[in-house]
Amino acid sequence: MLGLGCPKQTFAKIATPRSFIAGEGYPDWLLGTVMWRSLALPLVSMEVVLGQEAPEVDARSRIAVVNTLYQKQGMPFFAVLTQGIPRLVRASLDNLSPADSGGKQMVSAEVTLDGESAVIPNLEQLEAAIKESGIDVKFVRPP
Repeated sequence: MLGLGCPKQTFAKIATPRSFIAGEGYPDWLLGTVMWRSLALPLVSMEVVLGQEAPEVDARSRIAVVNTLYQKQGMPFFAVLTQGIPRLVRASLDNLSPADSGGKQMVSAEVTLDGESAVIPNLEQLEAAIKESGIDVKFVRPP
């Protein structure tokens, strides 16, 4: 299981994915959209960004809803697929060590945190790539 290393203020919410719609014609790492608060959010797989296989969206899955830098440009949030229930971990020099990221796009660093693999995404590159893909955050009226 891959951890996601970001300051806690990065996340608006951890939620259960609702109404996942697989995307077609988008990059492999952009799985489709998922509903949250009447918004259809782009759903990202950091595993695929790292060249791994995409995890299944199932009952154990959660989404980390990420506050974006482009909030005033039509994309206030996007979602990252997680497996299991994410937890907060305090990072320090004692429990954090670098790993080889191989210069991957949309990744600031790969690290080991408390003995587990984690990725620190480059949110600016990730948000720009989502915008370039043509997928939009859409308001969907509840039935």
